[in-house]
Amino acid sequence: MKSFKVNYNHCSSHFGIENGVRQGSVLSPSLFNLYIDDLLIQLSFSGLGARIADLYLGCLTYADDITLVSPNVAGLQQMLDICTTYGNEHHLIYSTKKSVVITFKQRRWKHSSELDVFPYGNRLPNKELITHLGVVMNGCCVVQTTLEARKRNFYAAVNGVISRLGGSCPKDSVWMTIMESQLFPVLAYGSHLWNFERSIVETSVNKAYRKGIRRGLCIRQRLYSGKKSTIC
Repeated sequence: MKSFKVNYNHCSSHFGIENGVRQGSVLSPSLFNLYIDDLLIQLSFSGLGARIADLYLGCLTYADDITLVSPNVAGLQQMLDICTTYGNEHHLIYSTKKSVVITFKQRRWKHSSELDVFPYGNRLPNKELITHLGVVMNGCCVVQTTLEARKRNFYAAVNGVISRLGGSCPKDSVWMTIMESQLFPVLAYGSHLWNFERSIVETSVNKAYRKGIRRGLCIRQRLYSGKKSTIC
């Protein structure tokens, strides 16, 4: 068999990439963040967008979602122009059909004028209610968590993995690794926006997570009632 020696001092010729990153891949969020890292730096150094002390909050990203936050509409338009220029230079296209504008205001402020913001020359629609990362928000900063839908997706993902395993129970360490890397993100997607001041939210999430662990390890829940206990 003929062997080949690899020379690390030379580069191959350029070649085109026709396929993008697979949606749902574990690496997709990290690769996306790497791809737009320079955009975040540009926005941060532009002096535009919301800030709290030295913390820049003008551009929030999670998975493939980008949120621009600005205290005024003029700054928001300039931030959109920066994003558009960056997209043209790096072959990145933003979906205007999924993009909207929302104004956050105090409850006592009744004025709700629409903001004219134009990416690609198209005016973005103004909304009073939006869904971001599975969380419903309105202009008064009221946040409602669609937790039940998130839990259903989590249970479906757990059952799907178990089905692919042939219904067998894996080792504890294997199942916990699957839970942490593949399944828990399904449950916790967008959890940084959840209202954990409500104890019911934390209790419900913990209960769903424990149920997923028991389901994978084939452990039936033990219910305690005084001196007697039952298995269900």
